[in-house]
Amino acid sequence: MGASVAVLVGPNEQVGPILTDDQGRYRFDRLPVGEMKLIASGPKLVRRELQIMTHAGAETMLDIDLKPAGEQTDRKIRVTGLEVTIADEATFIVAGVNEPMSLEQYLDYTRSKVAGFAPHWNKLLAIWGDGEQRRIFLEQLERSSIDVDVLAEVLNHPEADQADLLAHLAYGRPLGSREERANAFRRREGAWLGTHTEEARTVILALVDKYVLGGLREMTDPAVFRVSPFREMGEARGVLRRFGGDPQRFRATMAELQRRLYAEAA
Repeated sequence: MGASVAVLVGPNEQVGPILTDDQGRYRFDRLPVGEMKLIASGPKLVRRELQIMTHAGAETMLDIDLKPAGEQTDRKIRVTGLEVTIADEATFIVAGVNEPMSLEQYLDYTRSKVAGFAPHWNKLLAIWGDGEQRRIFLEQLERSSIDVDVLAEVLNHPEADQADLLAHLAYGRPLGSREERANAFRRREGAWLGTHTEEARTVILALVDKYVLGGLREMTDPAVFRVSPFREMGEARGVLRRFGGDPQRFRATMAELQRRLYAEAA
């Protein structure tokens, strides 16, 4: 009773929250069709996030068990080649490794792998500023059973940039947030932003805001142009018009934006 329920229907597009009634019931009408995330929380209750699927013309029913905060629970996180159980301590089961790892052992394992792929911070920065190199690097990590989002959750740093989190672990660099990196970009890149029209600058800065909320994955997801403020600009076609209707120019700007987000001194 009195729990708050919301549905994340797209990148930064949320329906609710609404409060459950006296019987703990809730209802959402006219949700879009497809996969989305339901978020439930309440005073002194453990927050839960669940993936749900809605279908055209059908009603989806979901009971959510919210446990009291502080009650001992085990959580499992499963990604490719990795299973994490979180209770009093996190336990990591890595594909190809016989014994479960403690958090410290898994962090040591991650340090060695990251340093092997990128021996120093400058190398990691160069990789992260290039979309294709970043994709390959993340695939290498995945094959080694390293998931950066899982690390951020286990270490309780969901606001951290992925590259900054890995650099903190591998090279001992200070751990900064995406907000800090975005603010540094805004201060540092005024001249570059000034080379674009006001309409194009509005798009670039709105994309940086999306990066702050959800990281590069969200900023570079084409679906981001279906939500505000890009929806009001005319979605993807309207955004493209702000770059002279030239897809190549827009792609080059996106690539340069990513590079400049990570173009800091080592």
